[in-house]
Amino acid sequence: MAASTDILFSEAISFLQTGRTREAEKILRKLLRRTSDHPLALSVLGAILVGTGKYQEAERFLRSALKLNPDAYAALYNHGLALKALGRPDEALAQFTQALAINPDDAETLSNRGTIYNDLKDHQAAIADFDRAIALQPKYALAFHNKGNALFGLARYDDALAAYQHAVALHPGLVASWTGAALTLHKLERHDESKAAYEAARQRAEAAGVRGQ
Repeated sequence: MAASTDILFSEAISFLQTGRTREAEKILRKLLRRTSDHPLALSVLGAILVGTGKYQEAERFLRSALKLNPDAYAALYNHGLALKALGRPDEALAQFTQALAINPDDAETLSNRGTIYNDLKDHQAAIADFDRAIALQPKYALAFHNKGNALFGLARYDDALAAYQHAVALHPGLVASWTGAALTLHKLERHDESKAAYEAARQRAEAAGVRGQ
């Protein structure tokens, strides 16, 4: 049995490496029907399901993976993402924090934890995480955007605007940052600039094919 499950797991990873996610998912489900206590298969399947937006099912697989291996970094990170998407911020915060205790220098985990702090209105803690993420990855546009959200939440509008502007300088197609800049400029009563930023957001949204969203 161990040999056959190892072969199935290797096949699934090979499919993943060539971008054939659906085939990998099918094989992992087959493997887990044979043995439900394969932590790597549980973790990888959970990550695939997070990536395809099946958060409820992903959360179950990742929770099972962590029961078998509580210190599995990838499972902790993806479990945090699933819990965040399911609107369970306190649990997501715990998972990201545990992941960072294992690897404190992962910029994506720091940025994701920061967004949870933002959701919980702890904007100072959020800014600390975004600053650490930016120190690790100075061109991390999304971390600048998220920092802008935290600064906006603190009514530090000039600083928020600078963060949003840095985000769009790094990633001109980041529609949310153009929108954030527009809202911030409105707060600063710079209405012509606000309209221009809204127009930039609209144009980039249309270019990305998200008209009407």
